[in-house]
This record gives sequence, structure tokens and C-alpha cells, in this order.
Amino acid sequence: WDAFGTFASVFALLAACEGRIRSAARLLGFADHGRREMGMQLEPNELRAHELASARVRSELDAGERESLMAEGERLDEEAACALTLEPLPAPARAKRKARAES
Repeated sequence: WDAFGTFASVFALLAACEGRIRSAARLLGFADHGRREMGMQLEPNELRAHELASARVRSELDAGERESLMAEGERLDEEAACALTLEPLPAPARAKRKARAES
């Protein structure tokens, strides 16, 4: 589980890129909390993933909802964060991905 927390920002970016913005916000909260608890700095690649995910979340959610979701993420345990990472794509995103694969 230790390694999972290390890559939480990358998983937040994955969720954001897949259109799972609310999950991305929660995963960012989880990542921030874990990093603070362990007193860790982000590596350059993790920092970039965090910045990109944060920008996407900021562009899609208003400040109140974003802060609320990130606070929820701070309270997640590793299993719940893992479940968010692995949740299925929303139907419109699945359809887009399928169309790209078939073209």
C-alpha cells in the first residue's frame, strides 16, 4: 500500500483524463493528505501529474464542490482510494474510447 500512496497524484490524473473529475478531486485530496502525513515531497513526474490533475479539476468544478470532494479524499483509506482508481469509465467516455479504437 505504501507505493499506492506514492502514485496517488498519477491516479488522480488518470481519473481526470478519463472524465472522472469527482474521483480525481477525491484522489488529489487523498494524495495531499498522504504526502503531508509522511512528510514527503513530490518527485518531478508526480508534481507534474498533480498539477495537471489539479488544473483539470479546477476547470470542471466550482471551488466549494472541489474543496468538499478533496476533503472527502483526505479521509479515504487505501482500499477506498484504490476502488476510485479502478472504477469503470462513465458511459460517454467508454463510447469515445471505443470509437477511437475502431477508427
